[in-house]
Amino acid sequence: MKRRRFLAIAAAASLAGPAAAAPVRWDGLAFGGDVSVTIRGGRAADAALRAVVGDIRRIERKFSLFDPDSDLSRLNRTGAISMDADWRVIVQHVDNLHRATDGIFDPTVQPLWRLMASTSGTPGEAAWREAKALLGWNRVRHVGGRLQLDRGQALTLNGIAQGFASDLIAERLHLAGFDEVLVDLGEFRAGRAGQWRVGIDGLPDRMALRNSALAISAPGAMRFGADVAAGHIFDATGPAPRPARWRLAAVHAGSAAVADGLSTGFALMEADAIRRAMIGTCRQVLLVSADGDELRLDAATPA
Repeated sequence: MKRRRFLAIAAAASLAGPAAAAPVRWDGLAFGGDVSVTIRGGRAADAALRAVVGDIRRIERKFSLFDPDSDLSRLNRTGAISMDADWRVIVQHVDNLHRATDGIFDPTVQPLWRLMASTSGTPGEAAWREAKALLGWNRVRHVGGRLQLDRGQALTLNGIAQGFASDLIAERLHLAGFDEVLVDLGEFRAGRAGQWRVGIDGLPDRMALRNSALAISAPGAMRFGADVAAGHIFDATGPAPRPARWRLAAVHAGSAAVADGLSTGFALMEADAIRRAMIGTCRQVLLVSADGDELRLDAATPA
């Protein structure tokens, strides 16, 4: 999994009043973790949820590393695939997030991730240099409907695919007439109506979500080994892996894909760089240091 679940639904408070229909919820497994979709909308919600499950499986077949036959797994084996509409959208998201974070958000980190996994977080210097030489989203070509990696490269979309899927499901439900929804595919995406209060474990505050998303990255929640630098989100800029800058990075944005990617990148960035990256991308950011100190930023926070 990208990370252990740090989110807990605290309450689902509908703005429609006490006469509103009871919520209908589907729980399952996707992208290597527990997921759920909750709809407040009466009997027809059951049929809508059945359709949603099919959509989730279709997205997994494109972007999941847990499926050896997915488009992404095939891309990493062969070096190239043809892109459909979903692939073009997610690649555009990656372009935007890579630029907003000054290159920190970079899905070509997969060779380093594989190396860290195979060495329990303690790679040798030569192997680290060899894998690091494969990094660079700017080396990935995507023109004419074709996505092609540079020789030896591989991608992970674990830092954005769940958010992308959450946005897509929320939009599909909106088109089907359901706006009081909460999609949780590893990132939360709330529909255009109702209000959902979401809490972060260990922190007192709860965030109200409506037509917006919340994503959290906790680098130390999943570890390759006992070493302090062996969290699953790590700093790859130096001659050896280094721990992330923040113990937790939570991002509130209008899009779950954007929140997902930014939370991954922000876990590695200094506060001033995060402030700059927030302009035009997200609404609020919560950062927690290794010592437990909290820093809260919003789009209007001065540098």
